[in-house]
Amino acid sequence: MPVDHEFGSPATELKLSVVEAYLRAFTTALRRSFAQLWYIDAFAGTGERTERVPARRGGLLGDETRESVIIRKGSAKIAIDVKPAFDRLIFVEKRPKAVQALREIRDQHADRHIDVIEGDANVEIRKIASHTNWRRIRAVMFLDPYGMSVDWQTLQAIAKTKAIDVWYLFSLSGFYRQAARSAAAIDDDKRAAITRVLGTSD
Repeated sequence: MPVDHEFGSPATELKLSVVEAYLRAFTTALRRSFAQLWYIDAFAGTGERTERVPARRGGLLGDETRESVIIRKGSAKIAIDVKPAFDRLIFVEKRPKAVQALREIRDQHADRHIDVIEGDANVEIRKIASHTNWRRIRAVMFLDPYGMSVDWQTLQAIAKTKAIDVWYLFSLSGFYRQAARSAAAIDDDKRAAITRVLGTSD
């Protein structure tokens, strides 16, 4: 059963098209050099996104149109469809309804090695990073959190592998909400959040 995951704008479409082109280039370039190529999506969502197109009145620029809903591929579905294909795809998500949607996508591609992990992205990414022998594996990781959800320690764990290309869409708006204009207005919670994300209290 589809799970409505409404978000995005023309900028979202541009972002995902750039990622898709990169993933194709990645698998093409590294296919002969490594035994396994992985794609890891740490905030995988439902695998697709719902875009609502508003109604438009008729006039000089075109006919009248009704409001419509378009289902577009999200990052997870884009990665599944990339050719040359990834050997393994890992989707991490903590929201149960989104996890169920990802499992349905996985079941539709029974011939592929797709793992759906329900849990906190920081915890699960660190497990993957530390428990994998990366010698003959290379991966692309897509980090597109809704807010300040990625811990600095997680980025350190990823970097330590020396085997993962990372697309990290950092939430400047979330950061600015925590970083008040006056240092005196940064309370303990805000200070802790900023430190957790940047890895330093400096």
